[in-house]
Amino acid sequence: MHELTSQTNPQSHQYGRKIAPATHIFPEGQSFDTDFTAFDAISSYYDDVLATHPTRKAIIQAVGRRFGAFAPRALDVGAGTGFMLDTGMLAPALTTVVDPSRGMLNHLVVKHPKTARVLPGRWDQQTLHGTERGGFDLVSAVGGAPAFVGYEGLRELREMAKSGGMLLLENFLPDDAPAYLGADRSQLIEGLNGARVLKNEFRGLELVIEGRSLIIINGGN
Repeated sequence: MHELTSQTNPQSHQYGRKIAPATHIFPEGQSFDTDFTAFDAISSYYDDVLATHPTRKAIIQAVGRRFGAFAPRALDVGAGTGFMLDTGMLAPALTTVVDPSRGMLNHLVVKHPKTARVLPGRWDQQTLHGTERGGFDLVSAVGGAPAFVGYEGLRELREMAKSGGMLLLENFLPDDAPAYLGADRSQLIEGLNGARVLKNEFRGLELVIEGRSLIIINGGN
């Protein structure tokens, strides 16, 4: 059993080989991302969904070209069950993961028990309290995560990456998003448009692969 302390909830939470826990409620009645409990339900077979991930090869190539044989210090937002770690391009001991579904994180830690920091919660400064801005070589938000971050949040994500680092964003095109994502069309469009604005502003690169947009942007302030 691997014990980690939630950065957004003062109570400890046990992650390990057991039934994936439901996303629960904060003390004092504050809701803990109840919009994301659907992801708890699919966490046990989510790896099978990702087995044919169409942008996997492109992500591996992009990270490999930038960092070579050196594993980057990474922040993975919307980490799910650990797709980015599963690529083998990241070192768990150098990786911070964020996800609002504790069920997803439970499965991630089963596979990658040495993950440096596991933060259950949405992307925001409260969740990342104590995390160094500009401290990461790689910041990633893949699997449609940008739809839940918003444009200003995407800008903040870029600022979490070092100068010379990399921001990696993967959006579903609005007509190709799977039902399990739970994002409405306006969220999908906002996430995609926000990523494209950043790409244009910072001279990034976009690859469109089988209904997904993969955007690579240089990090830094």
